[in-house]
Amino acid sequence: MANSKSNAVANKVKAAKRLIDTCERAILGSEYSLYSIRGVENLSRSDVDMIIYYCNYFITNKTIGGLMPPRGGVGEVLKKIDIVEKGEGWGF
Repeated sequence: MANSKSNAVANKVKAAKRLIDTCERAILGSEYSLYSIRGVENLSRSDVDMIIYYCNYFITNKTIGGLMPPRGGVGEVLKKIDIVEKGEGWGF
């Protein structure tokens, strides 16, 4: 059981790293427009920066539980890679 849990966390870390790459490529493509990432549209540059921040935090800490709950488009994108912990009173 511990092995399957560590595999799940490792997969989430890989997904977070891929999401960071996706966000950085989107920013390089056009720095001043609205972005669409993982099917979530109309993300601002600030939203994309927050997604990168949450992913980096998750990679380091294996959780985002100590941070403010992600809302709006940021929360939607993070739910798609399953790094938002459900059942922690975050309203998801």
